[in-house]
Amino acid sequence: MTASMSASPPAPTSLERLLLVDVGAVDAALAGMAAFAARLPDDVARLLPPGALPATFPTRAQLSRAVARMLRRLVVEPGAFGLSSSPPRTNLRARLLRGRALRLPFLLWEGSVVPGDLSGLRSSRDVVIRHLLGTHHDVQRGIAQARYDLEILALHPDGLTTLRSDCAAVVAGEHPRAGLYRDLCVYEGYHEGLLALVDDVLAHGFPAEGDPDLSFFAMLRFCATLPDTSPQLSSVFREVALGSDGDVAARRGATA
Repeated sequence: MTASMSASPPAPTSLERLLLVDVGAVDAALAGMAAFAARLPDDVARLLPPGALPATFPTRAQLSRAVARMLRRLVVEPGAFGLSSSPPRTNLRARLLRGRALRLPFLLWEGSVVPGDLSGLRSSRDVVIRHLLGTHHDVQRGIAQARYDLEILALHPDGLTTLRSDCAAVVAGEHPRAGLYRDLCVYEGYHEGLLALVDDVLAHGFPAEGDPDLSFFAMLRFCATLPDTSPQLSSVFREVALGSDGDVAARRGATA
């Protein structure tokens, strides 16, 4: 399984800087992941279904277009983030943090959320792990909400195994921030569910199909179908406000 990307990206446009924030960090992350993917260790390669990674990693321009689509999901699906059907924890701090507006400043302070990093590419391995440990994903419904971040970790050396170790420590109450992480995630059983998901991925690998909104690998493949030109402000506004690429199912079919 090999993947590559062009070695010398062009100078970033103003809109790419706006969408990606730290363009240099994104370029470095894409190059690093492409290099790692080109020489995947056996223990990582066995977790990826055939064709999980594109033959060529996306350009910055293609990634910018995908990030515009991520902005739309934030606008039209605000209820998809930070909520759960599981019962909330009953201690005072967790009850106060149940309100997402009140929770956000603490997530930012803890570093569980990185402002402007919608693609996840600006975040180091440890930041992605902190995000999964301290930011609620509805893992009780399966892998969907955590899948994007788990797939990013798969392309970081020791990413998944380090997450598993840290999550097990939270579950056992042995992590130095176990109590804080449990309260930031608000709902009972989150870390136990996350640990079970990681164990399942390590044992059986990732699912073959994926929605680009929920799967990092599918997002990379989807980027390969986009024009390799920087988006215009009007097209970004149209995407966020109106959803120019329409049906998610059609995108899923295009990237399977």
